[in-house]
Amino acid sequence: MVDSSIIIPSIIGFAGSLFFFVLRDIFLHNKRTKQDMRRKIIEKQLECLYSPLYRYLKSGEIFGQGKRMVVSRGSAEEGEGADKNFLDKLITKYSFLASEELHPLLFHLHGAGFYRMSDEQSKKIPELIETDYLALRKEYMEFKD
Repeated sequence: MVDSSIIIPSIIGFAGSLFFFVLRDIFLHNKRTKQDMRRKIIEKQLECLYSPLYRYLKSGEIFGQGKRMVVSRGSAEEGEGADKNFLDKLITKYSFLASEELHPLLFHLHGAGFYRMSDEQSKKIPELIETDYLALRKEYMEFKD
């Protein structure tokens, strides 16, 4: 016959370790799920809003316009204003992905608000786009597969 003084502590030890392994797995699963969700949000922000804005901003720098938002203000009938249409569509569709600081400023680029934009705003928007883009990109690159 087996001594109960050995079996009962063994069962309790096994049950306790099983309980802690299950808790650890639940904790790790939740942590991994949150990381995956954050990574997907960052991907969406970069893909839909920040990368197009950053590319637009950098193309302006390449063409010597410096770090400010310069947009063709011509009419659509004349074949001009493509930049303005691009920005308006981008802001209308994806402004919800912008940072809290950039979000209200984006609407100064949208529609008729662009024509009343101050010099301070036209300098601050590109700075925010660049800093947000680089921060999101850095955070995205830090995720491990």
